[in-house]
Amino acid sequence: MGDRNYPPIFGDDFARDPYRPLAALRARAPAHKVLTPDGTGLWITTGYQDTRAVLDDPTMGKDADGLRAALKRPGTVHEIDRMIAFTDPPEHTRLRRLVVRAFTTARVAALRPRIESVAERLVHRMRRADGPADLIADFAVPLPFTVICELLGVPDEDRPGFRAAWSRLRAAASGTTAYTAAADGMAEVLFRIVRAKRGGGTDDLLAALVNAPGDGERLTETELVAMAYALLVAGHETTANLIGNGMFCLLTHPQQYDLIRTDAGLVPGAVHELLRYESPVYLATHRFTTVPVQLGHVTVPAGEVVLAGLGPANRDPRRFPDPDRLDITRPSGGHLSFGHGIHRCLGAPLALLEAEVALTVLPALRLAVPADRLDWHTTTVFRGLNHLPVTLAT
Repeated sequence: MGDRNYPPIFGDDFARDPYRPLAALRARAPAHKVLTPDGTGLWITTGYQDTRAVLDDPTMGKDADGLRAALKRPGTVHEIDRMIAFTDPPEHTRLRRLVVRAFTTARVAALRPRIESVAERLVHRMRRADGPADLIADFAVPLPFTVICELLGVPDEDRPGFRAAWSRLRAAASGTTAYTAAADGMAEVLFRIVRAKRGGGTDDLLAALVNAPGDGERLTETELVAMAYALLVAGHETTANLIGNGMFCLLTHPQQYDLIRTDAGLVPGAVHELLRYESPVYLATHRFTTVPVQLGHVTVPAGEVVLAGLGPANRDPRRFPDPDRLDITRPSGGHLSFGHGIHRCLGAPLALLEAEVALTVLPALRLAVPADRLDWHTTTVFRGLNHLPVTLAT
């Protein structure tokens, strides 16, 4: 059966409400082959148990070269795409160990005052704006972007170049000439930043990785560039979606918003419920089967590409009672928005901290346009709003 015979579930309607069609698929089978917008046939999981199993399955490959072959894409993998998310053990184990050593809990916790300062400055700018503010462009993006750039030690003068390169990459389809050109531009920016860290002189995460002691425990320059790219993208794109999605959910559930406005002690649990209810990473990054994999009564053949359905798993009624109801007092824990297993998100503590600060620092907001007029991303992995017009309480 050709790929054209599989259901094309992605697109604008899916971006606005992916939960209804995926709930219908979940009721029929734990895994389905579907079409992506570019016509690629791949598998997605829709239930909690099977999604978690895929994330934990050591036979699922993530190696960049193997994935490209499974996707039947010509050419070679660009150096910036050889990031930690697209490696398998033992290479993945080595890379993760080195990053964890530098990306410590203490380093993240020490960022709270700075995150609060950046958030307060952004709110001040929003108050000075004439008319509604765009919570995405004016707050949700610049907050985590500024924080991750400062954490990594990206100089101010290099930040616009990175943002421009990322915008071009995000808009280009993988394997196209436009993508290669954008990736080359991104690599040029990152190689320059990495080389400037040689010899020390700055106390930041990237400098710690570049100047790690012991030749056997150092990243190569290409690995450093791929790692910097992964940390910069994951450190701001997903958190921007978390903040934007979370505030959208609260603004469209005023009783829940009132609870959090009157009791700051609910904020940490609310962040986890918002992650469950509207996951910023809707489908986990691509994996491929190295052997046939059994998911319930469905057999996924070897050599197939699989997307683990984090978003639909978080709405599985077999795991979360009344899953389509937002309840910030719901006992937290169990959601898969940060993934699971060896590839679980390294930046989860930072994302949680930034979201908690955002919910605490932001003043009372109101939607400036009807909710059904908002524009959602249509990518297969990330879920978020392109814009979120709001008015601020005086």
